[in-house]
Amino acid sequence: MEAEARIQHPGSGATFPEPVPPPIRRTPPTSPGTLPRPKPVWPQVLGIVAIVFGGGGVLYSIYSAVTMWYTPRLFANVNIPGVSQMHSVFLKWQTPVMVAHGVGLILAIWLLWAGVLLLRRRRRAAPLLLAWGLLRVVHALSLAMLTFLMQRDQMTATFSATSNGPGAPAMPFGAATPMFSNGVATMQAGVLLLWWLLLPIFILVWFCLPRVTAEVRNWASPASRPEPIR
Repeated sequence: MEAEARIQHPGSGATFPEPVPPPIRRTPPTSPGTLPRPKPVWPQVLGIVAIVFGGGGVLYSIYSAVTMWYTPRLFANVNIPGVSQMHSVFLKWQTPVMVAHGVGLILAIWLLWAGVLLLRRRRRAAPLLLAWGLLRVVHALSLAMLTFLMQRDQMTATFSATSNGPGAPAMPFGAATPMFSNGVATMQAGVLLLWWLLLPIFILVWFCLPRVTAEVRNWASPASRPEPIR
């Protein structure tokens, strides 16, 4: 057995045990409990998507409304077969289409605002996006119907003017028939409708998932934020 190391006091001659340094810890310190769960990244991803789509919707709505307002004035005095009929079609659908794009502008700003709240992980972002999704579905269906009716009238007027004019050739494959006009208009409106419904349906499904609703409950609300120190 090794002798205990002792230190002698220089004045009194008494001896004391030499202090032993603490043992070197070979493992990191541990404490009972669970490690903190990392924050999910979907709020950032979906928030950026909402901001991009919202900003694009603002530009698209403004451009479409201005185009719908300006086009009838551009062709008002043009005497070309088919142009006068197109002018009448634009005047017929000008007001409802511009109103629809005005509603689309409001919904785009709504989506942009909700996307910013989602990036900041605010609890009210979820009900705002759910309400936007429902309204956007109704708006997309209405706008797709207007697109179908206007496109059908445009094609019917154009084919009628070009096929019934003096010296006009016969339209191939029955292009002037209502069935052809309805088919092309339905295909165009259907493609647009699928694109318009992609994001709102995804949002409606996503924010109804149990794990997503549980995550949203942990976010801060405006009433729970601490008051700033003055």
